[in-house]
Amino acid sequence: MDVLPTANEPNDVEFHAGQQKRQLALQAAAAFVVVSLAWPYYAMRGEDLPWPHAAFAIAAVALLLASLSHQRWWWRLIHAAFAPLAWSVSQLSIDLSFPRNFVCQG
Repeated sequence: MDVLPTANEPNDVEFHAGQQKRQLALQAAAAFVVVSLAWPYYAMRGEDLPWPHAAFAIAAVALLLASLSHQRWWWRLIHAAFAPLAWSVSQLSIDLSFPRNFVCQG
């Protein structure tokens, strides 16, 4: 017999939407911490921020925050891999008109 959720229990869609926002906020907080600490140092020296190192630092901070907030193990892996993978994909020089050309091949 199926049990219907009561008014106080969130349904799966609301729960997952809230969970995704929480994970995105954790990743943004990690990026904010790293950039806030690193940017003044490199700005005073007149150098560019080394983005490969910054991406791995963001991953380390995100992993730390995910561990401190008792995230599941697979969320910790996602947080540890997200920033370095995002930086790696940004280096691929993908043509931004690709999706439009793919859909509108006429």
